[in-house]
Amino acid sequence: MSENHPEGTITTEIRGHTFLMGLDRPKKYNGITPKMFQELTEAYLELKNNDDLRVGVLFGHGDHFTAGIDLPMNREYMKQGKRAYVNTEVDIYGQKIKLTKPLITAVQGYTYTAGIEMA
Repeated sequence: MSENHPEGTITTEIRGHTFLMGLDRPKKYNGITPKMFQELTEAYLELKNNDDLRVGVLFGHGDHFTAGIDLPMNREYMKQGKRAYVNTEVDIYGQKIKLTKPLITAVQGYTYTAGIEMA
């Protein structure tokens, strides 16, 4: 879990042909930071590009999926009108090139803003 990562992290685990991706910042209701946006984008690319993976599962560690974007942690990006993640082949909202594999979102507890869009 993210006690050692105040900015949170995205955990990843491969189980067979399934790729598990976890929002890991439970003390802050998995509020998404710039670091987490970047790591989630990288995880989506792994799912897209790894031929051994057939499906992804996105979930939140702890009792809640996500309270959404952590506004104070994303303030500088928002002031500049920039996204907190690098525009790559895949973005977490699926508005550029969509994933070519199914993505299941396991939602529990609080789910706001970006969490609703990701679900």
